[in-house]
Amino acid sequence: MTAFDDVARGKGQARHGIALDLMQQPVMQIGAMVGPGHCLGQVVKKVQEAALLHGQGENAVARVELLGAINYAAFAILLLGGMDDTSDIPF
Repeated sequence: MTAFDDVARGKGQARHGIALDLMQQPVMQIGAMVGPGHCLGQVVKKVQEAALLHGQGENAVARVELLGAINYAAFAILLLGGMDDTSDIPF
């Protein structure tokens, strides 16, 4: 739920949502153009950043990066057709 809250109401919505529903947000539009590899690459990047931050003792910031990785993985699932009905997603 924390990852969901971040993307639906937190940083993700503020920076990227621009009051658009999920399927119209840039992350999904870019994914539709180039495939789920865009989101999967972001997962890898976020996990790598989290590991580096953890190694520097920045665990709170590392946690935020991992929440981002969870969200990008969820976006990839959507792009792969893992959810046919997104009408109940509130963002």
